[in-house]
Amino acid sequence: MQGTRIILGCFSLICSLCISTFGQTRFVARDALSIELGGKGFLYSFSYEHLETDNLGFTVGLSFVPRVLSAPSDERPLVSETGDTAIVTVPVFISWYPVGVRDRFFVDAGVDLLSLLKNRVMTFGTLGVLGFGYSYRPREDGMCVKVGPLLFFGAGGERSLKIHALPWFGISVGEVF
Repeated sequence: MQGTRIILGCFSLICSLCISTFGQTRFVARDALSIELGGKGFLYSFSYEHLETDNLGFTVGLSFVPRVLSAPSDERPLVSETGDTAIVTVPVFISWYPVGVRDRFFVDAGVDLLSLLKNRVMTFGTLGVLGFGYSYRPREDGMCVKVGPLLFFGAGGERSLKIHALPWFGISVGEVF
């Protein structure tokens, strides 16, 4: 319950900071498809971002890892050999770009919706994610880049995937249109 309040608080903060950005002139391309290495999808994710204004964007992504990495031990391999363990992540985010036009700073806030399949049992969970960094996005069609650190934090009940806090890093490269 505490984690859910933190996530809702982050969304409220970002939304209140962005409320003044509606109705501004558009100086950058509106939509982007990209692949992110590391980042919000843990190992990778495919993402679509839509800029509602030059300063406010909404992102949704998808990542599927058919064999989940596990902690190494003498008895278990680093990667599941049976293939019966898989994870799907769906990152959903709000991005705020407070300064700049093409080369600029950004702040991300959102959730990762998780689904873990292990031994034919499906477990669902959510993780809150906060991030910031550098973004380059051209005025018209072309390549875009987003890079920066982020922090995953746990939010869920007894059966959810639990991570209390995990610093992470990501780089996203894509095409705007």
